Amino acid sequence: METDRQNPVWISVIMPAYNSAAYIRQAIQSVYDQTIQEPLELIVIDNGSSDETLSLIREEKRRWEQSGRADRVLCLLHNALPGVSKTRNMGMQYAKGKYLAFLDSDDLWDREKLEKQMHLFEEHPACRLVCSGRELIRADGTATGRVIPVPEKIDYTMLLRGNQINCSSVVIEKELALRYPMEHDDSHEDYIMWLRILKEGGYATAVNEPLLKTRLSAGGKSRNKIRSAYMTWKVYRYVGLSVPETCFYFLHYMIAGFRKYYG
Repeated sequence: METDRQNPVWISVIMPAYNSAAYIRQAIQSVYDQTIQEPLELIVIDNGSSDETLSLIREEKRRWEQSGRADRVLCLLHNALPGVSKTRNMGMQYAKGKYLAFLDSDDLWDREKLEKQMHLFEEHPACRLVCSGRELIRADGTATGRVIPVPEKIDYTMLLRGNQINCSSVVIEKELALRYPMEHDDSHEDYIMWLRILKEGGYATAVNEPLLKTRLSAGGKSRNKIRSAYMTWKVYRYVGLSVPETCFYFLHYMIAGFRKYYG
């Protein structure tokens, strides 16, 4: 473990990484550049990368240390276990922050993302997590012009009709996240987590602005729409829906997906 754990932390950002050399610098920089004043740590968990990912992370770690900012700490962990669920769970267990945020290594954030989201926790003490809208960008980082909005309040029933919560946009209290660790990598593991949390009660709230930039790279497991639909079916079954209930909400999911990408 290549870490510096001396400073207090308010938000821990968890970033899985595997052969991410093409994009990870931008992702890391977008965390460093956050306007929020509270201390944050970025926990990058490498899953055995065979490209330049590790050397780039170490370079960024040295740069953070040399910047003189005690409120920005980059930690590098190594995880030999396969699966993004185990990787994120490892980061959650290790995190020092009161709040957790997730960021995929090929995505990036607007500078004001965390600051705007933390304001919502203050305004909505009953909310379970905060997410945001997102903008789709091409593999080279250029804008597609496509923005995916998000409702400013999402409850359990709304979420069953389609996952409006993108993992890289989420901020959540660590204590709550640890009660619902991610699992089932053969489906949408983050969607299962949000559903289980909201089934308990409360709601998610969102900043309906494209504070997340989602890269349309070829490697994402949700890029194949047929496969993604099959994984969504599994989600409904994993959270305990009956076959008729699964059919009902799967239909809504298909309609919502069509509107999101073609509406």
